Formats: sequence, structure tokens, C-alpha cells
Amino acid sequence: MREFLAFQELLVLSFFARPKNETKKGALCKGVFLATGPKNRPSAPKFFPGFQKFFTVPMGYTYTRDKDFASLGPVKISKYSKEKKTVLPSLATNNSQLKTPNQQSASAKASAGRPTTDNSQPITHNRQPTTHNSEPTTDSNKQQTKNHKHLRVIQMVDTLNPGGAERMAVNLANSLVGEVEASYLCCTREEGMLKEELEEEVGYLYLDKKHSLDLQAFWKLRTFVKNKKIDLVHAHGTSWFWGVLLKISGLKIKLVWHDHYGESEQLEQRDVKVLKLLSRYFDGIISVNKDLKAWAEKELKAREVTQLNNFIVPSEKKGSRLKLKGGATDFKIVCVANIRPQKDHLNLLAAFEKLQGEEISLHLIGADPGIAWSKKILEKVADMKKVYYYGGLPEVSGLLRQADLGILSSRSEGLPLVLLEYGMAGLPVVATEVGQCREVTGDAAILVPPGDAQALAEAIKKYYFDPERRKKDALALHNRIEKAYSREAVLPLFLKFYANLSGK
Repeated sequence: MREFLAFQELLVLSFFARPKNETKKGALCKGVFLATGPKNRPSAPKFFPGFQKFFTVPMGYTYTRDKDFASLGPVKISKYSKEKKTVLPSLATNNSQLKTPNQQSASAKASAGRPTTDNSQPITHNRQPTTHNSEPTTDSNKQQTKNHKHLRVIQMVDTLNPGGAERMAVNLANSLVGEVEASYLCCTREEGMLKEELEEEVGYLYLDKKHSLDLQAFWKLRTFVKNKKIDLVHAHGTSWFWGVLLKISGLKIKLVWHDHYGESEQLEQRDVKVLKLLSRYFDGIISVNKDLKAWAEKELKAREVTQLNNFIVPSEKKGSRLKLKGGATDFKIVCVANIRPQKDHLNLLAAFEKLQGEEISLHLIGADPGIAWSKKILEKVADMKKVYYYGGLPEVSGLLRQADLGILSSRSEGLPLVLLEYGMAGLPVVATEVGQCREVTGDAAILVPPGDAQALAEAIKKYYFDPERRKKDALALHNRIEKAYSREAVLPLFLKFYANLSGK
């Protein structure tokens, strides 16, 4: 147990440490210092929340990492064990006894039998990654152009309940089968019905994480990633934190964060203090719209940021037996959205009330998170006529093919997958003009301002009374989605991004 706690201490302390092998006389650390115990072994670090003074960590406790262990000064942490290393020499007053990183590099080359420059000449420190040889060789070039076919990739997501980020993680895991050497998916916190959508060839890991620093669950993940020789971790949404911990623990992986943030109109309110601090561990960031990309480039420290479209993989296996309720002659409007404030079902219900007297029914599909907002919505639905609620479903294409119109009334979005699903199902679409909705639909849909129930009702009437326009716009949207948001169109871009990050 003592060794396990020591490993936990090292993980947390590493957030405040300097990069690998960097040596300074002192390193600035916010709110943390190291105390030494018996036999000069580090005891528990002391943390002071909100305490803003800076402490100086002596050079003797410079943080270093290796592929099999992490160490802090004289103590090595390896597989939950501690063993004492040779104690580093104390700081010398004579500057000649201290070697700079350049001098250390020169000494290492000399000891390996490689020619070096005269010690009296200055040595230029190369900040770019290099091979062991001073000149690139044919073999090293081959290693630099790593093909995605040899990658082993794991998608990491917190839950498998129906949602945009969760479905995208499943789509990627399934689509990478046959495109990379091995495809895996890790669900960290809560399993859900999307688990049923995973292909048999996708390796699966469930952690049952209890809290953010559940070290037992983390070690299960780390062991899996190491044993499966995974090259790249693709973290969706809030699962990025454990991706960072994997890198800090010493694993040689590439880390990609996929930002699905749905409130892209309120980015200034996003709480990202910890994200900013740890974003230096991201090798790449994938943003689902241009606003999120611009924000990441400005606020975060990843090596590469790109914008890639979401894509969908229509399924024919599930949902075909379900039937939409209501009359046979009803004009059926379907809304696929979890019952959350962002989706603004109140605005949709207010618009539907303005359509009373017409043969129109409204069909709501989406998970109930059990919050006060969803309770209020469902109570209102129960009192309305021709409004039906189906709960969360793992796959909806069968129901969409029975509908006449797809609708989305969100007050904010990233790149909503449901618009892609509506388009692939051949539905005309009415949506609020938020997030990436305009870029997805172009002129092949009717978009209205968010929060405007009257405008939403008028848009529905335009399609209800004009079947020719419904047919024309539905076909145009379907073709647009196939061209820019299908698996065939988008997956090659993901593979190219993976390969570029992995080609060191």
C-alpha cells in the first residue's frame, strides 16, 4: 500500500515538474514542495489549495522519466515499488563542477566513441528531435514515415450512453478495423447501450472509474495500453485527463484530444484552467468546428490542431422493428436530442403548440439524465397531445426513415451528428443556426435563430405545406452529407492525422 501511495504522489507531483531530462538550479512549482524523510527518501508532498506562493525545488530533485519507470531524485518508482538509487551530489559552489546539458551531451557522445568537437569550442544545442546518428540515414527515414496500417489505436470515452461524442468514439473504433493494426475502445466510467454497436473485432476495456484519481482503475488502463502495445490514445471529451496521466506515467504514446464541446457560442465561459496547464501533453487536438479550432490554437499548447468533420455509419441491424406512434396520416416530426438544457426542448414544445389543429405529431428521442430540467420537460410532454417520448436509443435510422421532418432546436452546438443522421435518412431539416449547422446543411435546410419559437413554427409550416420543397431539400442534403460527412469522405483524413503524429 505504501508503494501504491508513493506512485500516486509521483503522478500528482509530476504536474508541477519540468520536462524530461531538463536540469535547472531550481524549478518553479506552484503550491507544492518536497519534504524528505528517513534515509533521504521523499515523503508525502504537501499541497496547499489556493496557496499561491512559489517554492524552488533543488536540482537534486529534478524530475526524469524512462520507459519503465519514473524517478524523483534518488528514488525510482517501478511497478509499484521503490528502490534507492545513488544519491545525487549536492550542489557545488564551484561552477566548473556543474555540467550544462550541452556538456553532458558532448560527454555522452565521446564515451560512445563518436567524434566530438574540441571542448574549447561552443556546442550548439539542437532543439529538434534527432536520431542517434548525426546525419539522417535511409533506415531512420523509414522510421519517420510510419504507415497508419501499423498503428494500434484506442478510443477513450467516459460513457457509452447515446450522445454525439460517444457515438463518434464508437464510429471511429469500428471504422478503424482493417485500417490500422488494432482498434480498441475504453469506456472509463459508465457503460451504456452504445456498447451494443461495437464490432466484434474491436478490443474493449471497461474501467468502472469511481473518481478522477481512481488509481486502481488507472493502473488497469495503463497495464492494458502497455500490454497491447498501443501507439496512439484518442481521448474524447473529458476523458483527456487520463490520457495525460498515461503520458506522465512514462508510456511512449501519442495523445490526441477530440474536442466535442457543444457550447461553442459560450467559449468565454468555459472552465479550462487545468486543461490549459496540461495541454502541453497533447500531441494533437481535433476540433469539430472552426470556432473550437481557433480557440484551441489561441488558448492551448498542443503541437498540432486541426478541424475534422464528424461522420456517421448508418446501421441496418437495429431499430427496424420500432414504429413511430401517432396516426397513419400524421406529418411526423422527429427530434433526436438528449433532454439537456443545451438542446432547448422548451423552445421546440412552444413551437409545436403553435401548430395545433394540423395533422402533425412530434416524436422525441433522447436520454433522460434525471436532472430537474429533464423532469420539467417530460412533465410538460405528458400533458401535451400528439407528443411522444421514446427515451434513449442506441440506433435510430429505422425510426428516421418513418418520419417526414427532422428538427433540432438547440441553443448551442458543436457539430451535431444528428443532422448527419437526418440527412443520410433522406429527411428535410429545420434547425437553429448555431455551431456548425450552417456549414453542415448549406442551403439544403431551413435554419432559424435560437430561442425563437415563432420562427421555428413558421419553418415547420413551410415544409408541411410544400411537399416538393421537402423532397428537393432532402435530396440536396443527403448528397451533401454523403460527399463531406460520410465515413468514406472523412476517415482518410483521420488516418492521415494519426500517421503524421506518429511519424516522429
